[in-house]
Amino acid sequence: MNKLFYPKIALSNLKKNANIYVPYLITAICSVMTFYIMSSISQNEGLLKMPGGDSLKMIMELGTGIIAIFAVIFLFYTNSFLIKRRKKELGLYSILGMEKRHIAKILFFETVFSWLGSMVIGLPGAILLSRLMFLLFLNVIHFDVSVQFSMSAVSLTQTLILFFLIFLLTLIANFWMLGRTKGIDLLKGGQVGEREPKTKWIITILGLIALSAGYYIAVTVKSPLQALTLFFVAVLLVIIGTYLLFTAGSIVLLKILRKNKRFYYKSKNFIAVSGMIYRMKQNAIGLANICILSTMVLVIMSTTVCLYIGKDDLLDNRFPRDVMIDFEGMNQDGEAIRKNLVELGQEYDLELQDYTDYHRLGCIGIGDGAQIEIITNSTLGQQDAANENLIIVDMVSLEDFNRLTNASEALETNEILVYASGDLVSDGSLKLGDESFVIKGTISYPEFAETGTESLLDSYFIVVSNKEILSNLNYSSEDVKNKYGDSLTYTCNFNLEGSGKDALAYVKELKKVLPNTYENLGGLQSRHSSEDVFYAIYGGFLFLGIFLGALFTMAMVLIIYYKQISEGFDDNQRFKIMQQVGLSRREVKGTIHRQIIMVFFLPILGAVIHICFAFGVISELLQMFSMVNTQLFILCTIGTVIIFGIIYALIYLWTAKVYYKLVQA
Repeated sequence: MNKLFYPKIALSNLKKNANIYVPYLITAICSVMTFYIMSSISQNEGLLKMPGGDSLKMIMELGTGIIAIFAVIFLFYTNSFLIKRRKKELGLYSILGMEKRHIAKILFFETVFSWLGSMVIGLPGAILLSRLMFLLFLNVIHFDVSVQFSMSAVSLTQTLILFFLIFLLTLIANFWMLGRTKGIDLLKGGQVGEREPKTKWIITILGLIALSAGYYIAVTVKSPLQALTLFFVAVLLVIIGTYLLFTAGSIVLLKILRKNKRFYYKSKNFIAVSGMIYRMKQNAIGLANICILSTMVLVIMSTTVCLYIGKDDLLDNRFPRDVMIDFEGMNQDGEAIRKNLVELGQEYDLELQDYTDYHRLGCIGIGDGAQIEIITNSTLGQQDAANENLIIVDMVSLEDFNRLTNASEALETNEILVYASGDLVSDGSLKLGDESFVIKGTISYPEFAETGTESLLDSYFIVVSNKEILSNLNYSSEDVKNKYGDSLTYTCNFNLEGSGKDALAYVKELKKVLPNTYENLGGLQSRHSSEDVFYAIYGGFLFLGIFLGALFTMAMVLIIYYKQISEGFDDNQRFKIMQQVGLSRREVKGTIHRQIIMVFFLPILGAVIHICFAFGVISELLQMFSMVNTQLFILCTIGTVIIFGIIYALIYLWTAKVYYKLVQA
């Protein structure tokens, strides 16, 4: 036998099945391109030279990993659609006398050609596009300094190996299917799943329980840390609930509709409902996948767009003052520090405004409103970090409080003034560590003490009668101070009036001068020096979000396309019979249209419902990034849903035309 016999048949098969193989190959090519581009950006050595380069590199590597995992799962998954449509063809080969080893050779060459096509088109396209994407990436993160672009040999090798393994896995899966299936069963492969599925009430109830539990967690989360702990649990429950309800709950619903005689015994409903019942078993997984992918696109795009658009708000929340400096300990010459800061500012034509300085004891505690157990960095364990009663505690002396707020409060030694957020108790008495105090009154959170972190946890702001009490409540040992720094600090915050360029130069000079001048410098934070880092990190998130959103949308389109093709092939004969028994062509088309509408828009409706319930928990998670502008997030979510809905409708119009052509052929 001619050695080219099997390759010729394989190539011929790919051409004959172009309507199902071309979209698959396009998806594989796009996956190759997105993986290489993301990998090449993460491998670029210039990334580490950028502000926030470490975080940016981590984001890009995370994106590369997500794309790799998704490519494995999705291409392996879509291969099952291809092989299902090919079963009858492969069965015919078997009936005509081919042994399974011969059919296996055909499948082998088809896979080789598919892999080669993906690589030959995908890699050159990726290399050409990667430079453009890299320039776009630099523009998104607002990085003006030239970073050299080069082709990444590491990324090229990773791409070749990854997609070689993916296609190898699909080939092994096809061999496994071929080895376990008889030739006559291959011929009947197109009819698998035509029997009416059973009503599975238990699975439906489990799906409702899982979905309800996920929704309950999402709407009852009250803090960012709690959201971080429970978010993935809620996501897992919602995914499980979605799959169970689409596979079992949809059938239960359709059978309930069938029992409703007024609804069911109408020609327009009878055909649509009965057809969907018989086919829901094989469609349900695809519909659930579309729903989950749609939800992922909406979540990713709405959050990344919100973070990028709201980055100025993020900076304002994170940096209430342009410059915030901490010096450890109580023995600080505040006047000398201020004089040095002002004089250095004058050298850069800058004026220091809104200057505040005070002594502060900042710590973390676990409490119930009446008693707070103060914990140090050395004793804060993982269990404590996840504790719902974790509290931020800030304490200042009455002298500093009155000076900075122009108040005239008076306190006895055992009395305190308290601000308490959330549901914390703020009257009666309060025990701090080993000391008990009487709460004389409550106060508003003072503006001078804003640090940009108070929204993450419930917090106490406490005014004690004198600085000696602050020293007595400082439980940090010398070992803890040496390792983690002193919890008792002298803090000075101020804004800078002048050009942004001069302010950035001033901050850079502070970072050089202060460590050499003050051995007990605790930390220096500045809005101006952090702007580039914020642009880099949130621009990186947006870039990753666009990539992943496009990839998930492409996957969703492919699933919908294959679903419509499968529906079209299966319904072709059925609707011919309907026309033969008296239905007009117009009635048949109307029935087709109603059936597609009922099924097609169910996943997007589910995705929108998921987003509505997840809004609260996602808002809490965004607070971890200092994003507290809920109105902006609402607008971004609504905008994303509208744009995605338009794209989804266009996909419907395109795939519906494909379906109509197949049905009416």
